Amino acid sequence: MWLSVVTPIRNAAEAVAETHASLRGAPAGVEWIVQDGASGDATLAVLAGLADPVPQVASAADDGLYQAIDRGLARASGDYVLVLGAGDRLAGGDMLARLAAALAERPDMIFGAALEDAAGGVRTKRCRPPGSLWRGLPTHHPAIVFRRALVAGLCHDPALKVAADYAFVWDAWRRAAKVAVVDFPICRCAPAGFSARHARLGRDEQWRVRRRRGVSWPVSAAVWTAQTLSWHLRRIAPGLWGRLRFAR
Repeated sequence: MWLSVVTPIRNAAEAVAETHASLRGAPAGVEWIVQDGASGDATLAVLAGLADPVPQVASAADDGLYQAIDRGLARASGDYVLVLGAGDRLAGGDMLARLAAALAERPDMIFGAALEDAAGGVRTKRCRPPGSLWRGLPTHHPAIVFRRALVAGLCHDPALKVAADYAFVWDAWRRAAKVAVVDFPICRCAPAGFSARHARLGRDEQWRVRRRRGVSWPVSAAVWTAQTLSWHLRRIAPGLWGRLRFAR
């Protein structure tokens, strides 16, 4: 098994069908691990009816998104793992073939571009250099692939409700000896994701993550302020915000 796609889920029957559609026809050696948090809607029934690929489902009450991710990662058997939230999709076309070729070089991590559903159509968000983690995630979490052995024993911080993935990626990057950046999109992200819905808490938690990893107070304050201004710009002038976000 060369790739495990891990999907944490709870009460997302419609969204998980979209995620599954993007995995349909995946080549041999790709498994889909679904970690359900004791859904009370039709999610489990929808999952039971899916094939190509058949999801490997486990369902149990959990403490939230990040515990579900940790449980899913513990069940994975692939050499590499990718976390794809319910409603997020793999980028189409020959992405998996291109990813397999990049993984043949045996990197510890791969950072890729991401597609976003934005006003006016689908836009591509390029990946920043991973060394800029002090500014925030260089790309969306589902556009980051980890060697499974690299993250063995690494768990998301339960004290962080929004930015635990940020801390997880940073800590994995610190462990990594070989990191690759690819210019093709790995995922297509659903709009208004978990972090976007809890933006203020996410900014405050990212502050804590930076300070605990040695980023100075002035730099942390500058990043927090820039993120806050960006959030206000997105609300007031979404068109301008989009042009700045996707400008390259």
